[in-house]
Amino acid sequence: MTQCPQCRGNMKITRETIQDKLIGLPNIVVKNVEVRRCPECGEQAIVYQRMEELVRTITRAVIEKSGRLTGAEIRFLRKSLGWSRLDFASHFGIAPETITRWESGQQAMGPIADRLLRVSVAKWKPIQDYSVEALDIVSESSRPLKLKIEMKRNEWRLSVA
Repeated sequence: MTQCPQCRGNMKITRETIQDKLIGLPNIVVKNVEVRRCPECGEQAIVYQRMEELVRTITRAVIEKSGRLTGAEIRFLRKSLGWSRLDFASHFGIAPETITRWESGQQAMGPIADRLLRVSVAKWKPIQDYSVEALDIVSESSRPLKLKIEMKRNEWRLSVA
């Protein structure tokens, strides 16, 4: 038995199907979820097993859906990247107000931005030493990048030529 955090009574544990606004998305139905209820004070807790895997499963479903992303889905994907609205705006080169309009449903996200967000989520691997501010200094010129790459000590070393 699990102890209630409110009254210290014993919580009753059941397995149920939950329709929850899980992680900000409506219409998510999760089956066989552990629900703990205290018969003494009415306290309730929903316990999602392997939460990271659950979030990854939902994320995959969202980025693979055929229709345009909804505002709630855009917000969910942005948060899955760990981005604030300002971060999102900086990465996409748009005004933060645009993000607000997309997420509130006031404005539909265009098809190019929709695809870019889905690809960003699908392929995102956080880079620890690259700041979003570096995107602000991208110039208008389109000269090709020249690089020098060399194998040293079993590691590729890169330098700008």
